[in-house]
Amino acid sequence: GALGSCILDVRDAGEPDVVAVLPGFAEPERYLEFLDSSRKTLGRLRELRGQAADSAAARLRLAPLYAAQGSKSRARSTLQGVRGPKRLQAQALEQLARLDTVSGQVAQARAELEQARGLIGDQDAWLLTEASLLAAERHVSQAARLLERALPTLAKGQELASGLLLLGSLQHELANDAAALSTFSRLKAEVQAGPTAREAQERIRHIEQPEPGHTH
Repeated sequence: GALGSCILDVRDAGEPDVVAVLPGFAEPERYLEFLDSSRKTLGRLRELRGQAADSAAARLRLAPLYAAQGSKSRARSTLQGVRGPKRLQAQALEQLARLDTVSGQVAQARAELEQARGLIGDQDAWLLTEASLLAAERHVSQAARLLERALPTLAKGQELASGLLLLGSLQHELANDAAALSTFSRLKAEVQAGPTAREAQERIRHIEQPEPGHTH
């Protein structure tokens, strides 16, 4: 079996809600961060969950909370229940494309994003999703160029952090380590602490002190 942790919310009637998932082994610092993040998110999650049955907009705000806490199956089921105007259906499809890209279901993600475009056309807010999908499809140079254009449009917080982490990784893969180091340093300054900051520091260490024989 595989080691992992999940947090269930049993306050409301019905089946327990899987509100957070942490797969695999976690060092004590990471595990405490997981618990703290779940605690801070729970109140907002309960509020939106109470609205989601009657509100597609609430579902669109609820799904990213589940996804950020690792509860991807709950994020998916929340998005699949979105009904209403084309704009809201398209936003749900774009969020599903993000989930599927991260999960490695690249063809499904591409189909969802194209379906979203078919409903309301292309949207600047979807640039990070498109760049992530291009990277997963191994169009590395194209993904990096798109991300460089997208960064000024990304909201500060997790959206910008995700964009910087992906861009730095792509720059390193393209052997542009000077740009990658700059991007990862900016990421550290943006998030300052937590697992993303440690990931950025590890990427910097990897570039500055590569393993013998390491190439891209």
